[in-house]
Amino acid sequence: MNDAEQKLTARANRAHGVAHALMRRFRAARMRFFVERFGITDATRILDIGGTAFNWTLIERHPQVTIINVDGPEGREGNLEYRRADGRALPFADNSFDIAYSNSVIEHVGDADKRAIFAAELRRVAPRYFVQTPAPEFFFDTHTLTPFFHWLPLDRRRRWFRYATVLGWMVRPPAPIVDFLVDGTELLQGDEIRRLFPDGRIHRETFLGMTKAYIAYKV
Repeated sequence: MNDAEQKLTARANRAHGVAHALMRRFRAARMRFFVERFGITDATRILDIGGTAFNWTLIERHPQVTIINVDGPEGREGNLEYRRADGRALPFADNSFDIAYSNSVIEHVGDADKRAIFAAELRRVAPRYFVQTPAPEFFFDTHTLTPFFHWLPLDRRRRWFRYATVLGWMVRPPAPIVDFLVDGTELLQGDEIRRLFPDGRIHRETFLGMTKAYIAYKV
């Protein structure tokens, strides 16, 4: 890793630290909801698609969690196993896990067809699932840590990302990364979530009376 990449990584880590501090309260409440609804124990086998260890530090249980990412690490740390895989083509047999879990990932996997593939794979590998995604109608853009930014036209988001968002200001990512972050995020409407998970329930996370996020889940 060269000096520029190290500086970018350091800035990204600081931005992620800020994000974690801001979102820890909401994530902790979400994880309590998850643990209570699903009756999580240390023996529960969970596939976390596109996640990190962070959410699993917010609960007192220690389930057996396999975390997958396309370009992520591989190995094991305690009850967490890391593997490299694509959520749209999971290398696991049907019902290999007790629960498939995904937090703020489905909005990044591609167009409507790819989102459908992702949802089908998630439902295939486990009989129960928990899928969270930010609500597009909520005023705060959790991806950029900036109010109202996701409501702007796409071309303006591309041009203004680096200097008009908290994340862009802290990290100063190069243009290719900005393009990926902007073009690679498409927030899902509630109707699409219901179509993708027809056998599940839809829970609305709220803040100040507004829908902040949707959770599709099946227990």
